[in-house]
Amino acid sequence: LILSAQEFGLIQWSPDCREIAYSADDGTGNLNIYRSSIDGGAPVQVTVGSGGKLIPSWSPDGRYIGYTMTAGGETQVYVIPANGGLPRRISRTGNVNEAVIWAPDSDGLAYLSLRPDEVFEIWRTSLSNTEKAVRVTDSASPCYPMCWSEDGRFLLLGRDREGRFCASALSLDGKREVELGCEKREDSGRSFFIELNAAGREHVKALYPGGMAAFADGEQVSEIYLKRVAELIQSNLLAGREN
Repeated sequence: LILSAQEFGLIQWSPDCREIAYSADDGTGNLNIYRSSIDGGAPVQVTVGSGGKLIPSWSPDGRYIGYTMTAGGETQVYVIPANGGLPRRISRTGNVNEAVIWAPDSDGLAYLSLRPDEVFEIWRTSLSNTEKAVRVTDSASPCYPMCWSEDGRFLLLGRDREGRFCASALSLDGKREVELGCEKREDSGRSFFIELNAAGREHVKALYPGGMAAFADGEQVSEIYLKRVAELIQSNLLAGREN
């Protein structure tokens, strides 16, 4: 397995924090999704076949992994059992579709769809009925799904507002959107984390699941821990080769 710096940015922890899912090249030029345990051992290959499988996203119950697949000139989103098996295509449009995010119930999903005219769309559907997909919103400026609210009632989005990264909560019917905060910048142009407003603080656990909230004025900070994931993956890969 060959991992590049790009793939290291596409790592996600399992809900129980015992495994990581990531994309890796097996040496044939194809990227597939693998799982590695923090306890060591050989990596487990989840997807197979040609193309690139990227941006793994674990369902909250740990049973499935959503991912983005690029193959045959298309970019679509799929879901596969975490232990491997038959993948299911979730996206239903011919646009560029990517970035699966899961609802707390592990049934609802949302993803980004980029049209040929460069309009960003957010779609949502359910694992139990993927044929019933709903376009929640569209935007001429960059707009990305980040996560669902903890109660499953809103999609939390990242938006570009006049060159600043902002977060907002969008109702599932797309009719109500509330701004949660924007990044704060110094005069030098240096960017910091999103400074949440009163509405945003209600969603702090969803936006910062690790409990991290940092502001430029230093009013609210928390401890930040460094986990050397690269070393973890390398040790697991070596263990797999030895086995």
